[in-house]
Formats: sequence, structure tokens, C-alpha cells
Amino acid sequence: MRAIEVLSTQPILYVPRCFAYFSIVNKRELVHEVLDLDQGFFRTFVSLFVNPRQVLDHPQVYTKPWKYATVVVSVACLFTWLVVHNLVDRENAELFWSMPKRLLELSSGYQVFYENTQPLKRLVVGMLAFTSALYLFLYAERHRPPGLWKTSLYLIGHAVSLAFLVQTVATAIFGDWWGNQATLIGVVTYSIYLWYATMSIFVPFHWSHIFRGLGIMVLTYLLYTGSTTRFQHWIYFDVLHRTELPFPSASADGLPYEERPTLSPITVVDAEAFTQEIRIDSLRTLIDMSHPAGKQISRITVSGFVPNAPGPLWSVVIFEKINRYSPTPRSVKAVADPVTHQLFVSYRIANDSTATLESTAIDLRNGQRRFSVQIRLPADDVQLQGVAVDSAHFYLCGSTLYQRGNYTLGLLAKVDRQSGEVVSLKQLGQASFASYTSFDQLQVTGQHLTVNVGREYKWLFLFTRKTRTVWSLPVGMQ
Repeated sequence: MRAIEVLSTQPILYVPRCFAYFSIVNKRELVHEVLDLDQGFFRTFVSLFVNPRQVLDHPQVYTKPWKYATVVVSVACLFTWLVVHNLVDRENAELFWSMPKRLLELSSGYQVFYENTQPLKRLVVGMLAFTSALYLFLYAERHRPPGLWKTSLYLIGHAVSLAFLVQTVATAIFGDWWGNQATLIGVVTYSIYLWYATMSIFVPFHWSHIFRGLGIMVLTYLLYTGSTTRFQHWIYFDVLHRTELPFPSASADGLPYEERPTLSPITVVDAEAFTQEIRIDSLRTLIDMSHPAGKQISRITVSGFVPNAPGPLWSVVIFEKINRYSPTPRSVKAVADPVTHQLFVSYRIANDSTATLESTAIDLRNGQRRFSVQIRLPADDVQLQGVAVDSAHFYLCGSTLYQRGNYTLGLLAKVDRQSGEVVSLKQLGQASFASYTSFDQLQVTGQHLTVNVGREYKWLFLFTRKTRTVWSLPVGMQ
């Protein structure tokens, strides 16, 4: 016990204290304190509900704050692990054959890391945010025993364990840990308890002081939400797995666009269909995506038909599965030029490292393949959303993902339709954390490309804003 008393008075980091505590504490002592109804964890837990001020005024008769926070958050971590991995953890089989191996492993690992460290993250980052808010609004109380830091340990540790306990019950009811109901219940529980405890300890219950307590809560949430995901992202990707992300972060190009009125939400028709049909005059072209195993496309065949013919006039295979990766029906896009009777078929295909865009040009009159082109980007992943064609080029649009920076950029590619040479490759948008830009429904109108732009970004660290606009860019962009 003497070692623990000395340890608790030293100005060292909280996490090393936790490890030191578990390494030197007597197991019998821990069990005794858990079961002790007079001065153990049970009494501290109940008292922080009923009369938080009593605990803070007489900490010597209750469990020490760092020890209490360590134990209750450890229990919350165990709760989280059991709930997520036994009640609601679900595997997405489709991702296995459509996502790059490197990115799938990183994303799956980050998801597990994110889930299992949520209570600890809320304790450490939440305590720093809450203490900062207390110092700002209650600076005169900073010397009041047991001090603002220990107060934060008590209250944040209790709030985290309480929120996760209530979320566990909500998860058992709704069956979805990540559903809006469970999230909202956890946030409301966490907020109400912290506000109630803060008012009970520091601020008299009077209407004129309510805004003081609310100010502490608002600042706590601003500091917490503005840093917690970035901190966890930095730990996982830049510290633990930096060597597994070989692609450098991209800097988005400028935005030489004309913004047009906001669009209503777009409805995607037959996005999961395994056949596409294109008609030009009397010529009928069928793009068939064979899928013997669920949604895994094994072959993409393009066939041309003419009226009254017993079978196809010609048929050409442009993709055949040779490993576990397949395009998805949503990623196969085709566009035809009715003047020159050329067809351009594009799709996204993953590999062990990243994903690429592949395009094939076919003469609709005889099925002759003009060229095939593969577009590689220094990004963690790429998605294809739309294609268009004019007299000299064909265009592709979509988005590129940068996992480490947690953002996506809109992609525009311009390809010479005679040689298949990539003339221009643009990534547009904001390369800032949690900013997502995606392009779709690409069209050529006169001398301009019009593209629907979907944007999603954080506003005031708390709220996600989504916008849809139309951009107009000159066809001659380089």
C-alpha cells in the first residue's frame, strides 16, 4: 500500500499509473475493496450518483479517484468487447472480394481498435477536455480539495462507465451498437450526469448558474469531439501502422468551377443489375456480368446483336476473374458514341495493394477492341461513379480515398479516345480531416463538363453537413 500511496502523489502520466497499479496491487486487497460495502467501489459508485459533492469533500473515505476510474473503465472496456463482438459484430463478406487486401486489413484492424478502446479514449481525452473546461469556468475553485484533476477522474470515469452500461442495454434492445438510438442514449446519459455532478459540486442550483454549467458541457464537447477521432486515427495509422501506408497524402487541386443550384437527392436506378443494355439505331449491345457466386462477378462479356439474327453478331470478354477480386455491378459504367459507334466500358478492380480503374474501347460494328487502359493512383482506394464521352476524349469521375488523413477527393480523368493515353488526372476537394468529396453523373454539355458533387464535412466539430451541387468545368482542362 505504501508504494501505491507514493505512486498516487507523483506527477506522472495517468496510463503509467494504471500499469503500475495493476503490477503491484495485492489481489486480495482489490477483491476486498470491490466487495467492501462501506468504503469500497460499491459505496463510491453509489455516492457519485446520490451525492457527488460528498465524495469530493471527503475523498479519504472513498476509493481514490485514479484507482476508481481505472477499475470502472476497465469494466466498461470489457462490456464493450463482449457487446460488440458477441451481440452485434457482423462480417461484410462483400468487402472481402471487392476491397484491396492491404486496406481491408487496415480498416478491419482500425475498427476493432476503435471499438475496444472507446472507454479508455473517452476517459483520457474526455478528462483532458473536461478539466480544461473546469479551469476556464471555475478557475477560482482550482485549489478546492481534492482538486480539478481528481474531480475529473471521478466524474469522467463514472460518466464513461455509466454511458456504456446504458448503451449495452440499448444495444441488447435495438441490436445495433452503431445505431442512432444507442449513440443518442449514450451521449444523453453522459451529458446529463456530467452536468448534474458539476452543478452539485461547484455551482448552486439556481437558474442564473444553469448557463455556467451548460458552458462547461459545451466547451467539453467541443474540445472532445474536435480531438478524439484525430487522436485515435493518429495513434493507429501514424504510430502503430505507419509503414503499412506507402502512399503519401495528396494535396487537392484548386477548384475552377461554376457552382449551380443545389440538387435534390439522386436516385440510382438498377445500380446492382448484372446486365446493361445500350441501343444505337438497330444495333443492340448487351454487357453481361456473370455472377455464379453471389455478387462476385466472374466475367464481363460485351455482345452485339442485330434484328432477326439467331445469335450475337460478335462477343468479346473484357474481364475474367483470376484471383479473389471482382468489380461490383455498381462500378461497371459504359458510354457509347452514336456517331462513331464506339463503346467505352470502365470498371474498378481491386488488388492486394490498392484499386485501379480499367477502361476498354470497342467498335460496336464488329466487336474489335481498340485499346485497354489502366489508371493507377497513389491513393488507398478509388471508386468509379460516372463516365462521359465527346468527339476527342472520354472521361471518368468518382472519388479517391486517403485513409491516413481520413478524407476523400473527387476524381476526374480525361483519356484520349484514339490512343487510350491519360491526358489529365485531377483530384479536387479539400484534403482536410473528415472531409469527403465525390463526383457522379458526369456529362458533356457543349464545351463544359458538368458533374454532380457530393460533399460531407464536419461543422463546429460536432455536426456533419452534407451538400449536393453541380460543377461546370471546361472540357479543355489539363
